[in-house]
Amino acid sequence: MSIMRSRGLLALLFGVACTGTIERARVEVERDGGGAADSQARDGGAGDRPLSEDASDDLDAEGGRADGSGVADASGADAGPQDVPKYPLSTTFEWTRLQPSADSRRSYVSASGDDANDCASEAKPCRTIQRGLSRLRDGYPDWLMLKRGDVWYEGITAPDTSWSMSGRNESEPMVITAYGDSGPRPLLKTGYNIGFWRFLDNDVHDVALVGIHFKAHTRDPYSSEYEGNGSNSVNAGFRWTGGGHTKNVLIEGCKFEFYGSNIVMHPSNGAPMFENVKIRGNVAYSAWYSGTYAQGLFVDRIQGLLIEGNLFDRNGGLIGYEGDPNGIVPPDVNEEDVAVSWFDHQAYINSFNQDVVVANNIFTGGDGCQMRAGGLATNNLFTRTVNALDVGVASSPTPGGVAGQVVYNVFLEGVDFPKNPSIPTYRANGIQVANIKAEGGLLIEHNIFANDASEEAYGRAVRLNGTNCGDNGESCAVDNVTFRKNVIYNWRGGFQTYGNTGSQVDHVRVEDNFIQNPDDDRAFLLHLEGGLGTGSFVFSGNVYFRGGDARWMTVGQDEVNFSTWVDLASESDAKSQAPNFPAASRTLGQYNALHGGQATHEDFMKRAREQSPYGWNPGLEAAAVNRWFREGFGLGEP
Repeated sequence: MSIMRSRGLLALLFGVACTGTIERARVEVERDGGGAADSQARDGGAGDRPLSEDASDDLDAEGGRADGSGVADASGADAGPQDVPKYPLSTTFEWTRLQPSADSRRSYVSASGDDANDCASEAKPCRTIQRGLSRLRDGYPDWLMLKRGDVWYEGITAPDTSWSMSGRNESEPMVITAYGDSGPRPLLKTGYNIGFWRFLDNDVHDVALVGIHFKAHTRDPYSSEYEGNGSNSVNAGFRWTGGGHTKNVLIEGCKFEFYGSNIVMHPSNGAPMFENVKIRGNVAYSAWYSGTYAQGLFVDRIQGLLIEGNLFDRNGGLIGYEGDPNGIVPPDVNEEDVAVSWFDHQAYINSFNQDVVVANNIFTGGDGCQMRAGGLATNNLFTRTVNALDVGVASSPTPGGVAGQVVYNVFLEGVDFPKNPSIPTYRANGIQVANIKAEGGLLIEHNIFANDASEEAYGRAVRLNGTNCGDNGESCAVDNVTFRKNVIYNWRGGFQTYGNTGSQVDHVRVEDNFIQNPDDDRAFLLHLEGGLGTGSFVFSGNVYFRGGDARWMTVGQDEVNFSTWVDLASESDAKSQAPNFPAASRTLGQYNALHGGQATHEDFMKRAREQSPYGWNPGLEAAAVNRWFREGFGLGEP
């Protein structure tokens, strides 16, 4: 096994065949719990035909720079007092190529095949997926291979049938993937049924699902095949529940569309935690359900969870936000039932997961990512989201609090919930934080929050809430947060804390940030609800600017101007300075035009939804987009 890292932004594009080598890209994510390093192996997609072999070299991670260019010291010395994970220096997406073992049984399936065939070769494929599955053996690294470009009206698992087979080990998994040299992903139109379902209590391990398209075609309101909302609230593209011992599951390069929830994974009550789950390079689009909640991704009680390189687009409802230009209301449902609410999310990572990494994903078109269990969020793009990122916020909070890092992310154009008589329409938040434990803490560093598009005067770039963890009103203190080297630009509300200073909000450092709003006259730069207290806050080296006559800071009940703030906060090195960034008003549409598309946000998203292991454009990754926006603010690379 060789370790291969791509240089710059070039990812390895691959086709799927039966020969080749396994090449595993690795991200080294050090976890400081006791100073030990934990290597997070990133298992990639199938196949053995990179576009260009010489595009990849064996590379070592290079050290960062603490020189003000936006790159932290690789030693972690720049991470402040918290005992939190060190973030990786690169999150460029890479694929790992899987190879059948010497004793792997390969089962080929084509829509033009014949179930009387032996399924053992491309020349003699069987026709149905169930016939192909019948040849796989539990405990072996066998491969089910569906022909690219073909369409089936069935799922991987038959209705009401549970997946139950395992591979041999992590290096020799059982694989479900595609074969062929051309064409899109194999398309499984499953209607109101689940595309892949596991619900038994047996041990299942070492399974890879790679490069398959799952579509609830009867729930696609943009299609002539639409038949209605349906009545199956657990309808999902991928649903893995049950008990037993689950470990080493890879979902990569797949596409899920129009299910009630696109991806669901959690053990049954009382069952052991699942282990080592990787969800990489997928497209999760337009999960919706009238009458209950819908999620692009729901995961709970997983130890070792990697969510990387995915697109989460307009999940939770068919109307993603107020003014959504592509929103649609089918004739059989009400508008308020298909509009995103605060119960619907792109990615719902529940409170009882452990060791969570969310890297290089795009979240857009609705509510964003809930990292209730904390963890690492790095180099993600959040654009036109309502609540972009929640950390620790939960109706059932993690006992004792959470810790983590939010670093090198870009938050653009915050939006409001669709107008709905049953819920408030405000939001447009960048990061909401609750339930942060003193041991570990939370580092928020090198992020950009730019150009809030909300019509309401409620959204905050960063909100620390020590008064309310979530729906049930629990008080969960925010203790030990460092907010450093971020840019808040033209966001209606800047940095805000809720709660009693010293008890509910404590040990907060706000250092070396740009917090500037030159245009909006309804907002504030800082709002400390409980006041400064004594020793609870440290403000240092921040650059502020407020346009118009609106307030700069609110301390307790008092609105203060810049000079008063400097005295109150003892921030003698603070500056009042108008923004002077190279290109702070850049848009995703402009980026798209520079990379072969139309100059619109919508066209970028349309192209991103077509991302596939069989046609991957690294220029449409979050990491590439974020680099361009960082340049617009004069910032360097992670």
